[in-house]
Amino acid sequence: MLRRVLFALALTAALALSLEMAVTYLAQRGMEEALERQYGLHDGLRVRINSFPLIVSLAKNHIRDLRLEWTGDLCLSTEERSLPVSAVCDLRMNDVELDMAAVFGGRLEIRSLSRLSSVFRIPLAGLEPLLGGVATFSESEGMIGVDVSGLNLKYEVYISGEDRMTFRPQPVSTEMSGQTNESKPYIDSSEITVSVGGFPMRFALLSASVEGDQLSMKVILEEWEGYLDASIDSL
Repeated sequence: MLRRVLFALALTAALALSLEMAVTYLAQRGMEEALERQYGLHDGLRVRINSFPLIVSLAKNHIRDLRLEWTGDLCLSTEERSLPVSAVCDLRMNDVELDMAAVFGGRLEIRSLSRLSSVFRIPLAGLEPLLGGVATFSESEGMIGVDVSGLNLKYEVYISGEDRMTFRPQPVSTEMSGQTNESKPYIDSSEITVSVGGFPMRFALLSASVEGDQLSMKVILEEWEGYLDASIDSL
C-alpha cells in the first residue's frame, strides 16, 4: 500500500514538473515572439522566466523574475563616423505585473514592476576599429589595453553624458628597458567620445567598466516604447 502511495506521489510530481516545464517554455517563446513582432528583433531575443510555480504566477499575474536578453548591433558614433558593434542587452525585472488583455492580444506590455537592472555588454575586440589597435584586451587596472604596432596603449572609460561614453588615453612611455634616467618621451593620444544608440529603448548611461574581455555599461532604462514607466529606478 505504501509503495502504491509513494509511486502515485512520484508520478504526480513528475507530471506536475513536466507541465511546469511545458508552460514555462510556451510562455517564454510566446513573449519572445510578441517582442520580436513589436520591435523587429529578428530572433535575437531570449526570454527567461524564473517564477515557480509559473502556472500559479500567471494566474495571479505576478512574475517574480523576468529576464530579457537581446543580441544585436549597437551603434557607437563619433563626429566623423558610426561604428556598429555586436552587443548584448541584458534586462532583469522583478515582481512583474503584465497587462493580460494586451498579452492575449499578442503584445507584451508591463503594468508595474518593483526593480529593474539593465546592462549592455560589448566584446572588447569589437572596439578595435575605434581605438586603432590590432588586439584589444583587459588590463588589471580596469582599463582597456590596445596593442598598436607593438606599443601598449591604455584607455580609461567613463560616462560623459546620458548617451555618451569617452575613452581617455593614459600617457605611455616609449622608453626602452635599460635606458638611463634621461627625460622620457611619451605618446599621448586624443580622447575619443562616442554617442551610444541602436536599441529599441530610451536609456541613460550610468557607468562603464571592463569585465574580462567585455566592456560592461550599466544603464537606467527610461522607456521601452512607452510602457516602462520612466520613474522606475534601475539598480
